[in-house]
Amino acid sequence: MYRLKTIMALLMAASLIFPITPWKMDRARADVSNNFNPKIYVDGTEISQGQKGVDYGAGSISIEYDSSFVLNGGRSIGEIKIFANGRYDETNKFDVLLSPGRITFNLKQIPGQPAPVRLRPISLYSIYIPYGLFKNSSGVTNPAVNFYFVTKGEQNQTDILITTIPAKGAKVYQDLSAVILEFADDISIDPQDLRNRMSITAVPLDPSMVLTGASSVNDFDIYAENSKLVLKARNGAALKNFSKFTIAIQSGAVQLKNSGGTVYNGGITLDFTTYNMLSSTYPSDGQEGVEVEPTIKFTFRYPVEILNRDNITVNSGEEQYALDKSKIYLSSEGKTLNIDINDDPNPLRRSTPYTVRLGAGCVRFRDYNNITNDDMVLNFTTSGEGQRPEISGFSSSPYGGDDITSLSGTRLSGDGSIYIRFDRNIKWDREKDKLNLQDMVKLYKIPKPLETAYDPSGRLYDSVVEYVYGQGIPGVNPDESQRVPVSRINIVNGNTLEVKPGFSLMNINRYRLFIDKRIVEDSYGYNPEKDIIFYFWTAPAAGSSAVHWVGISSSRVYGVPAYSDSNPIVLNTDGEVIFKAGDTAAFNRIVLSEGYNTGAGVNIERVRLEYYFENGVKKTRIKIFPEHQLQWGKLYKLSIGEDVFESRQGVFLSAMNMEFVVQGNAAESRGIYSISPSSLNVLDIYNGGASFTIRGYNFTEDVEKVELLPVAGNAAGGPASTIGKQDLEFENVTEITVKLRDSGVVNSLGRDSGSGTYAVRLYFTGENNPVENDGVRLEISPRGKPVVKSTYPGDDGAWYNEKELSPRYINGVERFFLKVTFSDVDGSLAFDETGGLDLLRTSTLYSQGQNEISMIDTEFLNYIYNIQDETLKKSYISNYIFVKNSSTKEAYLYIPVKPLKSQTTYTVMINAGIVYYGGQDEISSGNDVITWSFTTMAVPVVTGVESGSVAENYDEDVPIILKGNYFNDSDVKVYFNDIKARKVKTDTAEDGSPVLKVYLPSGSDRLEPGIYTVKIVNDDDHEYQIYGALSVVKEGRSKPQEDYVLKYEGRLGDVRGSFEKSEDTLMLDRDYTDKSHLELDLDELMGPDVLVRKIRFRGSEKDKIEILDILSKWADISLYNVTLDPLAKSRDVEIILGRVEPSISQKLKSGLGIGRVKSDLIRVTGENFKVTGIKVVIPFKESNGDNLKALRYDEDLRTWQEEYFTVNKPDGTVNITSQHPGIFAVVEGGKTR
Repeated sequence: MYRLKTIMALLMAASLIFPITPWKMDRARADVSNNFNPKIYVDGTEISQGQKGVDYGAGSISIEYDSSFVLNGGRSIGEIKIFANGRYDETNKFDVLLSPGRITFNLKQIPGQPAPVRLRPISLYSIYIPYGLFKNSSGVTNPAVNFYFVTKGEQNQTDILITTIPAKGAKVYQDLSAVILEFADDISIDPQDLRNRMSITAVPLDPSMVLTGASSVNDFDIYAENSKLVLKARNGAALKNFSKFTIAIQSGAVQLKNSGGTVYNGGITLDFTTYNMLSSTYPSDGQEGVEVEPTIKFTFRYPVEILNRDNITVNSGEEQYALDKSKIYLSSEGKTLNIDINDDPNPLRRSTPYTVRLGAGCVRFRDYNNITNDDMVLNFTTSGEGQRPEISGFSSSPYGGDDITSLSGTRLSGDGSIYIRFDRNIKWDREKDKLNLQDMVKLYKIPKPLETAYDPSGRLYDSVVEYVYGQGIPGVNPDESQRVPVSRINIVNGNTLEVKPGFSLMNINRYRLFIDKRIVEDSYGYNPEKDIIFYFWTAPAAGSSAVHWVGISSSRVYGVPAYSDSNPIVLNTDGEVIFKAGDTAAFNRIVLSEGYNTGAGVNIERVRLEYYFENGVKKTRIKIFPEHQLQWGKLYKLSIGEDVFESRQGVFLSAMNMEFVVQGNAAESRGIYSISPSSLNVLDIYNGGASFTIRGYNFTEDVEKVELLPVAGNAAGGPASTIGKQDLEFENVTEITVKLRDSGVVNSLGRDSGSGTYAVRLYFTGENNPVENDGVRLEISPRGKPVVKSTYPGDDGAWYNEKELSPRYINGVERFFLKVTFSDVDGSLAFDETGGLDLLRTSTLYSQGQNEISMIDTEFLNYIYNIQDETLKKSYISNYIFVKNSSTKEAYLYIPVKPLKSQTTYTVMINAGIVYYGGQDEISSGNDVITWSFTTMAVPVVTGVESGSVAENYDEDVPIILKGNYFNDSDVKVYFNDIKARKVKTDTAEDGSPVLKVYLPSGSDRLEPGIYTVKIVNDDDHEYQIYGALSVVKEGRSKPQEDYVLKYEGRLGDVRGSFEKSEDTLMLDRDYTDKSHLELDLDELMGPDVLVRKIRFRGSEKDKIEILDILSKWADISLYNVTLDPLAKSRDVEIILGRVEPSISQKLKSGLGIGRVKSDLIRVTGENFKVTGIKVVIPFKESNGDNLKALRYDEDLRTWQEEYFTVNKPDGTVNITSQHPGIFAVVEGGKTR
């Protein structure tokens, strides 16, 4: 028993020296005589179990033991392991050297180089020797060995504590919710024991501060977390701020968990200070995408005061941003320090990192003066996005749709808002609230008024606006006197700025708007590049009421004052007008000039618009100020264009032309401007009643006489003609009328020898010198060349009956004449008996398109020319060639012509010099060449009649239509037999061809049932007849309930005519639907001009017409084996024959090419029947029969196809054979489609 106790005691002692770790399963078995006794040396110095502060820079670890122990057979020295922190096998860091009683672990070395490996600082190391690795000569094996030590730290720490959060002696600048102590390895604690062996104290930095937060051991939860000891403030609280903390932990309170209970902490003391002055910042530290114009904010926990603004900086790298110190300020409650960054001087750069620094001592708590800031640093990076907003439109609507900068495009009403639309979303600039809205947004009204007044409602308005010549619109660069208040400014739709004027805007008015660029920015802080300055227009007011001139005389006004720059012309309107909006040249369209010398303009210095109210209506007084005083006794013209003034509704004030005469002043000068007319013909004077008016200025009633002094011409050198006071009429101060009625004056001036140029001298009583103007002359012209008054036929586009050209029977022969009428006032016009006949013979009359055969009747002219008896010759000339008419003061030249053709245009040329003015002492020359053209009457042509059959109760207001050409537009008539149509109108069909709309006779002339010949009459010699073209059917034979009339009844069946169109239908009798041969002449049954012909009958499978021949002048058609189609939907057979309607024909021809169709388009179609073959004989036209083709249009396929054909040139026909119905045509050349 004693021995057992001894052994147990030894084992217990061994366990204290070499404890067994929980993670090693080897048993420590040894004989009681085991004396293995290992010792551990580091760099030759023995260390104890659990020793702390071992040098991590040591080069070797040695294990010494009883040298009687040797390596057990079959075992390896490599089984010895060295671990760091229980999980890092660091055995391979060493070279192992085994010698008797000693194992040496040398850290590996490379000669000449620093050691590649070392021990870990502040780490728990364990050396493990497994059981039975060694044995002695007695066969005793070693027990398992675990030896622990802890290396020191790089800061020479000799205990197991690695680091703390916060660090020892630190100032903590943020809220702290936990204190963390990190040890060399995982730790193990007894929380309650630790609380008993720990103390926490917190001393406020300012005793007057009332602080909350964790400040004692009981305020913390304490627990181990791996290698960390965590002291966490309870209930989510933070450590008490602005306090100096001291945390003390006694030695042995914390054990390294994996040290086998051998390593504990030494005494620990941790002190730090909580110093979190800030509650938040903007931007947050490290934030990216910050706008370029931020307001940087430091928000403190207590109100602060700024001690030193110079120590506040914003930097990008080495470059310092130039801060405006005035923009570093505190919030109203004093807790937030703001640093404004904006356009002044410039925003931050995009995509750039910045550092904001509040140097130590910049601020302090206002109420706790001993707490000032330490160095505060805030880092952020600006956004790379965003750019300066650009304007994309100005509108009267937040959604756009108009352009208010354009007078024509604006829809801005008087009570509307101005909308400025940007190309991106905008927001208020953060400086907006600091800015004065009245300074940032300025609205100006243009033009600038000269005076203002109050209207009846008490509102101020522009009462006088003055426009000075050459100075443009007044106030276009406005000043403060033109300001319009702004009531509000908003951001709408994210990207649009709304400006609402404080008062209603004036319609059709220009405004200027200024908006400081600093008022808005994009979402990244960019302001517009420059201030927003633009002009805009308002729209016209609703309505279109005109404004009128008031008190303006349409006649000339006499005796007005001599207007000047101080005595203006005054005009009035019955409403408000303005100068035409947007037209700076409108001023220039007010023209003041001398009345008789319009080239002498009078400068207008200024125009003043005065507005006033009368009976509640705003009216306008327009004052026009001449630059200089107008002259006495002169006529002036004032002209104001129709586009100078307009109302606020945009309605122009009508043009105004006013003539006025300034009152006379006998003491002032007078003069002559002109005479009117300035030329007279001697015939005018000869006939009596000739006069002219002297126009000038400042005339008086004391006119004495007028002298006409010849200075050039036939009368030059002759005496002056004097017109006395009795032949002078004083009209007004600007006009005196001179009448040339004195017989002496008439005898002197009323003949060719009196023609010439005359100076005009005007004498006034009591004045020796006449009033004259060397630039004013009276021209008296000789009679000159004979004047043509008219020709017959005329050159007026009318058609003339060639058989009505002044026909006369002379010597049993009917002669025709053209007629030229001359003026012959004094009966002196004469025929040149010497050469006149020759000149007539060589005159020409050519038909259009040729100039070889003249239609002048030279036979008759030669006859007269060869008459030897001069008396007889003159008689022929005076009766047939040159005839005078004294009563009408005319003479007629007749030009004999051969019989002319109808429907022809002729060109006439009559030689010069055939007639002349004769008489004694006359100077004259013959007529000029006379040329003109005329057209003879055409014979009308009718090519078709629509509605060739009518019922006897026809509607006389529904016309029948005649198609054709050459209708006399001015006087065409239509007769039915001898009964005249009630009314005839020329018109044009859809295809552009001429037609006549003929309204049937009514009343007593109403047509009775029967067949009528239609006669179209251009005149008595030009007419066209269509025999039997109209049938009037008795009422009983028509069927009013149907849209047709019964045109024919017979054995073949009834022929029904359509009321609406040129279409007849033969209702074939049942007896003729099963025949070997049937021949039908549709021209005879229906009439030759019916366009569409149809044959209808009730079909049967047993019935068949072997050959059906249809005859017509348009085409002969043969159908073979006509029977009911077995696949027919109905037994009602319809065969459609004849020409195609014009509307369809036009479309079909477009597929054949222009001008290639050489026949009518003939239809052979229908429904519910079938044939075995078709033959169509079609006449061709406008072709010699060569290069022809026969085509069939397939209505189902809608294509043209070629068919077999033969040409019969003598008959002018093409014989086409086909197996299928369709529309047949003859063409010349080309391709089909």
